[in-house]
Amino acid sequence: QVTYLTPARTLHHFLSIPGAVKQMVFVGSAIADSSADPMASSYSSAKHGLKGLIDSINAEDPDIDVRIFRPGYIDTAMLPPQASPRKEGLPLLSPEEAAKRFVQWVQDPNGRKSFLLEAQCYALSNFPRFSVCCRYFP
Repeated sequence: QVTYLTPARTLHHFLSIPGAVKQMVFVGSAIADSSADPMASSYSSAKHGLKGLIDSINAEDPDIDVRIFRPGYIDTAMLPPQASPRKEGLPLLSPEEAAKRFVQWVQDPNGRKSFLLEAQCYALSNFPRFSVCCRYFP
């Protein structure tokens, strides 16, 4: 309910009241909304649904700035030591960097509707030929 129904109902409520809010930002998941997860099917399907909802609403050109933030793996205690990104030595975003990038994106009046933030891409962004790896999706 929290992952899909609450955001969907909240969005529906505010879309029905013209001028009530200027912007709504939802948190998706670059991992769970883009591939199947047999150990988290309810969560993954809810994140797929949330992304689909936001994309569909934006296709309708609403009066509200509706966005979805889709972070990848972040270096927190929620990511256990045995998790594949840690075991494989993949770069992880610090919570501070993820928060900084999130705030910059939310405050940008011309920001894209969907922001996919992946640690692997961020780690490569210091190299110009890889800078497109950190990407915004319209």
